[in-house]
Amino acid sequence: RIPSASSSSTNSSKRYFSSVHLSTYNGSIHSLTTLLSVSGGASIIHYGGHGDDTGALLFESPDGVAAPVRAGLLQRLFQSAHGAETDSDSNCEPDSDDSLLEETKNVDSDISDEETKTEPPGTGALGRRYQMTRLAVVSACHSVEAGNAFVEAGVPHVVAVTSKIRDQSVIEFELPFYQALFAGASVRKSFDVAANALRTAGQDVHAESDAEKFVLLGG
Repeated sequence: RIPSASSSSTNSSKRYFSSVHLSTYNGSIHSLTTLLSVSGGASIIHYGGHGDDTGALLFESPDGVAAPVRAGLLQRLFQSAHGAETDSDSNCEPDSDDSLLEETKNVDSDISDEETKTEPPGTGALGRRYQMTRLAVVSACHSVEAGNAFVEAGVPHVVAVTSKIRDQSVIEFELPFYQALFAGASVRKSFDVAANALRTAGQDVHAESDAEKFVLLGG
């Protein structure tokens, strides 16, 4: 969770993040809804986990097993937290897992759909102020569909992965990315620095091709 931003512009040439406060959560859908709807949100959300070849991200279900979560549910979670109505014409398909949808509805039963929709963007029920998400890093294989859902929900910058990726390449990309970002570089500049660092990573014959699998969506 990275609060405090020096600009509200969605232009990636601006420096967004002037201070750092990090919070970690386990990979459950309950944790995500808690972060977005109860804990006040985050300027940056980083998902580190697995994605499958259908475009779903894998979260932990209430009974402790892997549960695929489709882009439609992720988009609705972000739109609800940011005070935006879900676009009924969205290309993102609704998630078919009723248990996950029910869990999402029950996280904060005091906040109704109508209360959320009538508040201005960034403000929830009872005037609660949310930290607007400016960057999402979806560190998972096959995460472009999920990344596009975040963009549709209003997140201006999203890093995603087009296909299967090795853990070592993820590490080689993310370290210079965050180093550049928190040193004051723009999101675009940080992305380019990270991709170039991965391309030249030692003697790794797969590094250059893996660098092409990272994409910056939205800006």
